[in-house]
Amino acid sequence: LWYLQEVEGIRKDIRVANLALLNAGWYVMQLKYQEPKVPINYPDEEIMELGVLFHMGGAKNVKIIIEPRLNRYYLKEMEGIIPFKNENTEMVFQIEPTLFDGKAIRSQDYMIYEILQSFNFMKPLYFAVTVETKNMLGLDDFKRNDGLAYKIMTVKGYPVVPEIMKKNILEKFRFRNLNNPKVYYNRDTIALLQNYRKAFLDLVIYEYNQKRPQEALKIMDKMFELISEETIPFMINESIETIGKLYYQLGRPEELEKRLDKLVKRNITDDKKYEFARIYYLNLRKNNKAINILKALVDRNTNNGQYVGTLISLLEAEKDYQDAVNYLNIWISEHPNDKNAVKKRDELLNKISPPQDTLRME
Repeated sequence: LWYLQEVEGIRKDIRVANLALLNAGWYVMQLKYQEPKVPINYPDEEIMELGVLFHMGGAKNVKIIIEPRLNRYYLKEMEGIIPFKNENTEMVFQIEPTLFDGKAIRSQDYMIYEILQSFNFMKPLYFAVTVETKNMLGLDDFKRNDGLAYKIMTVKGYPVVPEIMKKNILEKFRFRNLNNPKVYYNRDTIALLQNYRKAFLDLVIYEYNQKRPQEALKIMDKMFELISEETIPFMINESIETIGKLYYQLGRPEELEKRLDKLVKRNITDDKKYEFARIYYLNLRKNNKAINILKALVDRNTNNGQYVGTLISLLEAEKDYQDAVNYLNIWISEHPNDKNAVKKRDELLNKISPPQDTLRME
């Protein structure tokens, strides 16, 4: 962003602030006095004495009052979306000390507080989507995802505004070559590009929660059209799983199955594989895939009754009684006092060779 401003001369009216540098007095002085200036009422001499920590006596309740005229101006893009009242708006949140047993916060966090207190709400205030919630000073409930940045709202309850988000990600933003397998992206770049998907996924979840599954599905498909998995792969297994489950909820179970097929081949824990096996047979009705996973799990964990019991139940459901008996025999050999296992084995043996009625001749 600094390059775009200083070299290309783009949007020099916007002040880009580096949160990590807010710990340094000289940088805060630059924000305060160099154009475009950031409103900071904190005394200069105290700014120059800033250290890494700012000491507090405990949690601090904050209330910022915004006049109706300023609130309407600051949220002018929300006209017709939220009701504007002819009364003051109060932003109320709490700053929780996070260091030294609740006695201090980082100076950068305190400077965000100072900027908010001095802020006149004449310009929009944003956090980049790369900023973690813990670095937002208790403002998580006030943020609105606009695509690649969170606008800090004066009211709670608008994490996504579909009209704004769709205009940004579907009309304004340009996703160039993120679906081109011929373009090379290194690991660091791929990691950063995951943030582009967050806007789409937040919108998908919003539409789903609003009972508009078809609209959610359309946005999901558009995301993969613009940012393909082949070119920009997911780097975290949980993300792949989440996408699959979202597709399942939106009526595309085959997309969940496709992703589970990938995940079970990866280096994941046995308990996670067991969880996936349950999804295969409970949600996808793919008993054979579940059985294959469970057989491998039982071979490695012969004393895990949960794995064994689930495998026996599935084999019985598939009428593979002999295989179920074989696994029960292994279990009983190690747990000879398990009467339930012996009883189940006898039941299965009867299904293999039902007892014959005998005719007594006298």
